[in-house]
Amino acid sequence: MSLVHLPLFHSISRASRPVAGKTAASHQLAAISVFRAVENKGGLVRCANTDVSCIIDPYGRIIDRVKDEKGQDTFVQGVISGWVIPLDSKTIFTRCGDWFVWVAIGGTVLCLAIATLQNRKRKY
Repeated sequence: MSLVHLPLFHSISRASRPVAGKTAASHQLAAISVFRAVENKGGLVRCANTDVSCIIDPYGRIIDRVKDEKGQDTFVQGVISGWVIPLDSKTIFTRCGDWFVWVAIGGTVLCLAIATLQNRKRKY
């Protein structure tokens, strides 16, 4: 059973990917976590060794992040604390999962099959 289907969903994302130096990848991975929080309507706590560590609310707002005195948020040490308040509502994605993707793939395959069959009939 996935954590998403529990009544009070919240998530902890631990990232230990080694990033080659200070690149945009650290902030891109944090942005992906924002989308995970929004699509499941659940708060998310992201902790990382070298990337951005932050707390994200169910609406995708980054509540707090670990920063040093210069304002840098990658390759820093620190601690933050905060609340992740779980919501009782579920998004369509949380309730139904990837069904839309599978329906779209099935429709595409069906359309390609029909187009191929019609093209063969025209040749003969």
